[in-house]
Order: sequence, then C-alpha cells, then structure tokens
Amino acid sequence: MTEYLKKRQANESSSASSAESLSFSSSSSSPSSSSSSQSRSRSSRKHQQLKKYQKSSKMQTKNQLLKAYASLDKMKQKYLQKIGYTDQDNPYGDKNLAKSLIWKSKLDEKGLHGISEHELKEKLDDMLKEIEKLKSQRQKKQEEKIKLEEEKNRLNKERQMENYKQWIDNEDAFFEKVEKLRPLIRIQQQRELPFDKFVRICCIYKGQIGHQKQLEQIMHNPSQFIKTLGHEAQKVILNESKKQFAIEIDNKSNFQDYWASIISIAQAEVEWREQREKDPKCPKFGIQSEFKQDIKKMFEGKSREGLDELEGEINQMLNYGAEYKIDFDYWEKILKKLKVIKAKTILKNYYEVFCKELKYKSMRQDNQLVLDVGINTKDIQINVERNATEKQYYQVEIQEQTEYECVSPDPVDCDDYILENDDLKQLTDQRITILTEFLNNAKIELEKQQLKKKKEKEKEKEKQKGKQNKLPEFSIPNNRKLEDNVEGLDILAQQMFEYERSKPLEEDEVYFNEVVPQRQEPSWSQKYKLKRPQYFNRVKMGFDWNMYNKTHYDVDNPPPKTIQGYKFNVFYPELIDKTQAPKYTLETCENPDYCIIRFIAGPPYEDLAFQILCKEWDYSDRMGFKSVFSRGILHLWFNFKKPRYRR
Repeated sequence: MTEYLKKRQANESSSASSAESLSFSSSSSSPSSSSSSQSRSRSSRKHQQLKKYQKSSKMQTKNQLLKAYASLDKMKQKYLQKIGYTDQDNPYGDKNLAKSLIWKSKLDEKGLHGISEHELKEKLDDMLKEIEKLKSQRQKKQEEKIKLEEEKNRLNKERQMENYKQWIDNEDAFFEKVEKLRPLIRIQQQRELPFDKFVRICCIYKGQIGHQKQLEQIMHNPSQFIKTLGHEAQKVILNESKKQFAIEIDNKSNFQDYWASIISIAQAEVEWREQREKDPKCPKFGIQSEFKQDIKKMFEGKSREGLDELEGEINQMLNYGAEYKIDFDYWEKILKKLKVIKAKTILKNYYEVFCKELKYKSMRQDNQLVLDVGINTKDIQINVERNATEKQYYQVEIQEQTEYECVSPDPVDCDDYILENDDLKQLTDQRITILTEFLNNAKIELEKQQLKKKKEKEKEKEKQKGKQNKLPEFSIPNNRKLEDNVEGLDILAQQMFEYERSKPLEEDEVYFNEVVPQRQEPSWSQKYKLKRPQYFNRVKMGFDWNMYNKTHYDVDNPPPKTIQGYKFNVFYPELIDKTQAPKYTLETCENPDYCIIRFIAGPPYEDLAFQILCKEWDYSDRMGFKSVFSRGILHLWFNFKKPRYRR
C-alpha cells in the first residue's frame, strides 16, 4: 500500500514537470513582434488546456488517495473487530483508534519502506495473535483481581458482622447496666421516684441493703401504694418494671416473680384508669357488683399453688370454650382479677419470708441485749426443757397405766401426722415466742427503771441548779471510784456513744463520719497517750428551691438534694482538765468550696478534723444553732444561711 502511494506521487510530480516544460517551450517559441494577437489567443488556449489537465490530474490523485485510505481503514476496522476494540472502548483511551496513521520516518527507520503488502499482512496477523494473547492474560488477571476483591469484601463483611454482633452485645450489656444504676443513682442523690421504692424493696429482699422502716407500709401492701399514685406515675412504674423484669430474665434471677407481680398490678391500675376516663361509671375489671361476692368466695383462702391451678382451669375453659359453652367475656374478666390476686399473694409471700428472717435477726440481737442486762438465756432454755420433760413424763405415766388394755391404736390420718422437721420447727417457734415475750417484759422493766431514774435526776436538777449532773441512762460500777476505775470510764464512753447513735435519723439526714487525717501531733503527746474521741455526726440534706430549680423541676420530679447543715457530736468523757471546754476552729483547705473544722479538747484526746462546705453559718437559735459542752459531749449543730435575691 505504501509503495503504491509513493509511485502515484512520483507520477504526479513528473506530469507536473512536463506540463511546466510545455508551457515554457510554447512561450519561448512564440514570435515576438508579428502576429501578437494570434500568439496571445493561442497561448491563452494552451493555458486553459494546461489548467484543465492539472485539475483533472489532481482530482484523479485525490480520488485514488481517498480510495487507498478507505481500503486501509476497512482493513483496520476488520482487525479492530477481531481484537474487540472500538474508538469508545479500548485500553489505550484512543478515540481515533480506527483512523489510519502512516509514520513514514518510522517505516524508513525500521527498513519497512519497500515491504510488500503480503508481508505486512502476515506481520499484522502476528501482531493480532500477540494482542489476543495479551488480552486473554489481562482478562485472567482482571478475573483474579475481581475474585480477590470479592474474597476480601466477604472477609471484611464477616469481620464487620462479628464486630457488629459484639457491639450489639456490649450495647445491651451497657443499657442493662444503665437501667440497673439509674434508680440507684436517683436514690443516692435523694431524688427518687415512686418506682425507686420498689427497687429499694427488691434490694432489701436480696439482702443488698438493710431494712428501712419507712418502706414497711409499702412492703406490707404494695398494691395500695400503686393505687394512690397518679396515672403518669403508674405508667412509669409499669414501663420501668418491664425493663427490670427483662434484666432479671437475662440474669436468670430468682426475683422474676417479684417484678412480674408489680407489672400485673400496675397494668391493671393503668387499664382501669383509662377505662374510667372513657366511662366514669365503669367498674373495676368490668365485673358488676352483684358478682363480687361469688368471685371473692372463689379466690378466698387459696394459696399460690391453688391460684395457679385455678388459672390453668380457666385457661383450659377459654381454649376449649365451644365444648364448655361458657361466657368468654365473664371468664376473661375473672382471669384478669385472678392475675392481680396472684400477684398480691406473691408479694405477700416475699414480705412474710423477709419478716421471718428479720425476726430471727432481731432474736439474736435480743439475746445480746439480755446478756447486757444480766439475764441468762440458759434459764429460759432449762424451763422450756423442764416443761417438755414433765410433759413427756406424764405421757409415759399414762401409757404405763393403759398398758394392760390390749387395744389396737386408732389409725392416724396422713394430714394429721406431723413430720419430724415440722415438729422441730413448731417447737422452735414456740421457744421464740416465749423468749420474745420475756424479752419484751425485760425491755418494759428496763424502760420503767430508766424512766424512774430520769425522773429522780430531774428532781435533783431542780434542787441543784447550775451543777452538772450525770446521764441518767448510763451507769458505772459502784464498787470502785470513778478516778480509779479505768474500765468504768471506757464503759461510760461506750454507753454515751451508743445512746447517741441509737437516736433515729430525722428526715433528710445522712451519716457523716469522714475524718481528715492529722498532720502533726500535739506537744503533750509524749506525756499522755493519745486517744481519738468518739464521734457521731450527721449531715442535713434538703432541696434548694431557687429560680433555676423552680423552672426546671417540680414536686414530682425534685432537684438533687444539697447540704443544708451539719450536726457534730464529739465525746470527751475522760478529759484531764475539765475546767476548759473543748473548742473548734475553721481552717482553709486546697478546695476553695470547702473548709476544715477542727475540734481541740486537750489531753488525752487528739484533735479531730472534718471537711465541710465553706458557707456562711446561721447563728440564730430559731434556725437550729447549738454549741454546748454538757456531760462530756460537745454538741455543735448549725445550718447554712439561705441566699436571698434582692433587687
């Protein structure tokens, strides 16, 4: 193809040179002077013929070139179709891939100027095979790359799914922990909700916290407490109890029945309130008054097992109601009431078990009290055993008298037969009852003696005003003098401390016994043995109803409690210099919001320091200020001033 194009160009150049030579010869042979007009016409005619010839020759060469390029393009299109490339889709990004490009200098450089068309075609075929081979290799690599990418994506997806599952488990554990801690935090911050009381009761039943007398009424009758609450508070109890029930199920706890019972009672109250909003005359559980006595007899005197059995029978009736021909609406209402009664029974069982455990604990404490008063419990046991032996003796005597009567014993009903464990339990309960009665009588006698002594001391006070009297509640052995009886002093100090500690906490009071360590010893520490005084302190908590708290909180959702004041009770029964009363000082500390109150009494007591809030004190007696040292006890009670907004 290239040789053909070169030959064609050489022919065009030779024809153009011949045409130029003809024009030159014609112009040179024309006469110069004569017949100028003929020569002009002749030359113009020749010139026109020359132009036509040149024009026709150019058109022929152009057409031939176009045909050659067209054939080359067709050949190239065929090769491209074999390869599978187009101008739009090729790995080179060439949009003019199908157009021919002849690189003459490159052909001359490689010595391909005179190559034939057949050889060029063979060379192109070899190149096509190589291109197809490279294409197949590229395709294989692409497939391998895709497979590797898919495998990588699959592994990443599995790893992400595993991480997501672990994240979900961690999230569930976190939310479970939050649900457990939320009521405890509210209780700690003194802003508990009605639902939090049931959490505290559950903690008491589990033994996590001690018994609290203020919850006794709710523990005895939780359903009545739920009834007295508002509709929104009942909804909160229902929703929060469901969360606690789910937590107990996950932990496989033994207190699932407790929360299920709270849910049943709260749900019944919520549904009844909603029905009352729609119809104020709607009876509870939808049961009319004429049926209440019959239903009460149905449930009366049944234990939890009996209620479970009755619930199973009602469910069976509802499942196969067509056979029994029953009133579905009536028995569904009965079933709702049965669930509530069953829930009340379960909560009552929890309370009875707890009361029994509490009774045993109190018995141990009462035994210790009997020992302190001076009563020996062995005498009581001897009396009980003596009564038992006398009873056994009389039974034996009766049996001996009736031995000669050969009469078979009457058969005993299995329900009347008492097992050995039940008999032992009954005997233990009887002993506990006897001991409890005796201890109660001992307590009454002790209180009478204390009251009598107190009255006598009050009479002595009236007679001897201005003199310091001893505490009527405490006694010291009289066989030795107080100065010589060191053990008596220790007993007195312990009795004074126990008396102050036995006083019940007032509302919104918390124990406060965190001591700041002493940095240096006093100067008299080498002469006297240091002794730390006993103390019993309390912190008064309360709500600060400022403008912010009034805006963001209310009575149902109160703000966090803040410290309103302190009560310090420090015991100094063994002061050497009793003419000097103990004193207190205020010192600064690192935290500007706090200060240190230090109590200084002198030998043999070391200084005692506590960290308190740094606020202005209210020294008025009306606001509860008290600073007294009486009968060996330093009382320092004070409240903080409340800031008042003034314009």
